[in-house]
Amino acid sequence: MLFNAPATCCFAFAGSYWVLFLSRVISGFAGGTSRRRQAYIADITTPAERSRGMGIVGAAFGIGFSLGPAVGGLADHFLGHHAPGLIAVGLSLANFVSAYFILPESLRPELRVKRPLFDLRHIGDAIARPRPAPPHDRVGAGAARLRGLQPPHCPTSRSTYSAGNSSS
Repeated sequence: MLFNAPATCCFAFAGSYWVLFLSRVISGFAGGTSRRRQAYIADITTPAERSRGMGIVGAAFGIGFSLGPAVGGLADHFLGHHAPGLIAVGLSLANFVSAYFILPESLRPELRVKRPLFDLRHIGDAIARPRPAPPHDRVGAGAARLRGLQPPHCPTSRSTYSAGNSSS
């Protein structure tokens, strides 16, 4: 969220297509907010309320996609060409501030891991010691079942069928 503010500021004052492209690249680094939004909603809602929560947030984004161009057009017409980008900067900063100071952490305190701010050792550890997924996770349950790779605890595994079928 914080990277989006300088990207939209760069977008607001772009004097060439290359600067517009650069602003979109910077904004791309700030992307992925929809996945975080969905994960947060999944964390704070019960399974029965999850679809309602996802629907409300999805509707809010839909309203934003509908009203955004109108607000940008009106801002450009009445306030100048830089106004839509500057309004986007303000909204991005307001989003960051409200998420940081108002939105409570969804992860329970006993599950949180304390790390220094720029500690990237866990990425190096993951690269140095990769753990391949079990075959049934890598190829999908249906393909694993066809290949006979389904885990033995699964009721649809080959051993269940062969035990019940006398012709095998």
